[in-house]
Amino acid sequence: MRCVNKYSALNDKELIEQLMATPPNEALHRYFFGIKCKQFLQFIATSIFNCDKETLLGEFYDFISQNNWYVLRSFDEEKGASLNTYLSRCT
Repeated sequence: MRCVNKYSALNDKELIEQLMATPPNEALHRYFFGIKCKQFLQFIATSIFNCDKETLLGEFYDFISQNNWYVLRSFDEEKGASLNTYLSRCT
C-alpha cells in the first residue's frame, strides 16, 4: 500500500519523467500498469477486444514503450486532458 501512496502523489509530468528514467523503477512500473491504468485497460479489454486485462497489458506496454516511450513523450498536459484520458484514447 505504501507504493500506491508514494506514486499517487506524482503529477502526470513527474510520473512520465520517472517512467522513462533509467534504470527503470520496477515499483513505479507496477503501480503505473497495475493501478493507474487498470480501469481504462479493463474497460478497453472487455468492451472493445472481448479479452481480459492481462492479455491487453502486454500489448499496451509494448505500444507505449516503443520508440523510447514516444507516446508518453508526446503527452501535452497543456491541452487539458489527463494522462489517463490521453492514454485511453491512444490505446
